[in-house]
Amino acid sequence: MKVDVNNVNECSNSNLSITDLTVYLNKKKILNNISFTLKQGTILGIMGPNGSGKTTLLKAIVNLVKSDGDIILNGKIIKKLSKLEIAKNISFLPQVTELFRGFKSFEVVLVARYPHNSDYIFDRKEDIEKTERILEITGTMKYRDKYLSELSSGERGMVLIARALAQEGKLLLLDEPTAHLDVKNQLEIMDKLRNIVKTDNSMAIVTFHDITMCKKFSDMVIMLRDGSIITYGKTDEVVTEENIKRCFDVDLDFNIAAPPKKILNIKHAHIICGAGSGKEIAKWFKGRGVTVTMGILSPMDSDYIVAKSLSINAIVEEPFRSISPEMVEKHKKVIEKSSIVIITDFPVGNGNIDNIDILLHCNKQIFIIEKSQPESRDYTADRRFTVIWNEIKKKAKVFNNENDFYNFIEANRFE
Repeated sequence: MKVDVNNVNECSNSNLSITDLTVYLNKKKILNNISFTLKQGTILGIMGPNGSGKTTLLKAIVNLVKSDGDIILNGKIIKKLSKLEIAKNISFLPQVTELFRGFKSFEVVLVARYPHNSDYIFDRKEDIEKTERILEITGTMKYRDKYLSELSSGERGMVLIARALAQEGKLLLLDEPTAHLDVKNQLEIMDKLRNIVKTDNSMAIVTFHDITMCKKFSDMVIMLRDGSIITYGKTDEVVTEENIKRCFDVDLDFNIAAPPKKILNIKHAHIICGAGSGKEIAKWFKGRGVTVTMGILSPMDSDYIVAKSLSINAIVEEPFRSISPEMVEKHKKVIEKSSIVIITDFPVGNGNIDNIDILLHCNKQIFIIEKSQPESRDYTADRRFTVIWNEIKKKAKVFNNENDFYNFIEANRFE
């Protein structure tokens, strides 16, 4: 049912109502007839593959991109509000935060009070007291006099959430606030956000790249694909294997936590994979009590989606770029800590050849799952991958399928 914008009382049962929201960018339809409602005290999680429209949806709600359709927040038609009035009602935390790097934490949070300060002089007692209160609530007071550039990614993420709260909008829009954080910091940030939303009776819309985090902290979930809603509703009803397959084109096994048939004595298995080739191996080890890591992956790779869904730590490089020296060093350290290393038969080009090259001098037990010849997967300019792969095979144990590999692992002991 389309909301009559001349009768906003129709939305009294829900504090945010969006109807038929459609966005075109450069004549291409990015969002297609998006409709949903959200009530106070609720976190709505948005999931979807890259390019599905998650960030555009947040920008449309805060009126940063032109859109068709209706957006009504607490009885107010967003498109009829000034930018300052929107800022009083909606706090938006984008992914790009480099703008704040030259400021101390206290300053970053304090200047978020600008919608409530007509003269833009931030020395009012009220603004300072509210900033200090929010720093206390979010546990960031200890970073008060530190520059954002001096903080870890987790500490920085919490300060930026404090900034969004200082704006005092009853609707918080957070674009992947836990991206690139370790699991501990992800849980800490989302737990505090959830408590604040419930305590203040506010609302939050959060985009996630991590299926597990979305399921854990969202009251409602929207799954987007190609700018359209695949499914929308209560989290437990929406985040299912079937819906994830429809949305991400990947099979997941949510029964991974079921009691395993056999607990292995391997402490840590590291999987070098890509293009979905590592997902079954990762699930097999995870279900048998083994710590699993994966990498180096692109966030656009289906193996990365599996890693996040199973809470597996993965080394991640930015998309559309070659593996950086920093990621190579990080990869070496993970391999050094592992008990065994598994390599799958994924495509290799100049951008990810360092994933394989690193194993030439590896002293760990290496297992190769080789279902196809390296020549068929070699996209390096000088065919270097095939040469390296064959060198690694000389010191590795090679299997033609996963089942033979699993049987070998179960029949042998590893230190």
